[in-house]
This record gives sequence, C-alpha cells and structure tokens, in this order.
Amino acid sequence: MEKRQATRMRRLKEGRVFFLDGKTVITCKVRDVSATGARLRVGESFLIPLNFLVTIPGEMDQRPAERVWVRGDEVGIRFKI
Repeated sequence: MEKRQATRMRRLKEGRVFFLDGKTVITCKVRDVSATGARLRVGESFLIPLNFLVTIPGEMDQRPAERVWVRGDEVGIRFKI
C-alpha cells in the first residue's frame, strides 16, 4: 500500500543542496520527485543537515527542505511550505 501523499515521478537529474547560509553546496542526483519531497543520491549523505535549501534545475527554484531519512547514499527529503 502506497503511503505517499503525492505521486512521485522518476528522475535522474543533478540537484544541489545548500546549507550554512549558502556557503556549503553539495551536488546530488535526484532519483524521484513529487510535490511534497524527493529522493536524492548523495556521495556523503551523512553531511546533509536536518534543514537546508535544495535546487532541481528545470523543476524548481531554490526551496527549503528537511531530511526525513538516510539509507546508505540516499536521502529522503520533504519540501517545506
């Protein structure tokens, strides 16, 4: 049974995670994205803070997000409203 609030769409795009007032940027691969969140593949997933800004070129401008889960090199995020 699907627990998601919004339908997710498969993607393989490069995204960016910004934190520490934009002084730190981590490049990631966007694997899935929906209206409420995304799944990112990040080489150093342990570096992703609880709250940050994310950009997915061609899909959205910089947007606040929060880390929901981490599994290996993948991070589940929820977009903040």
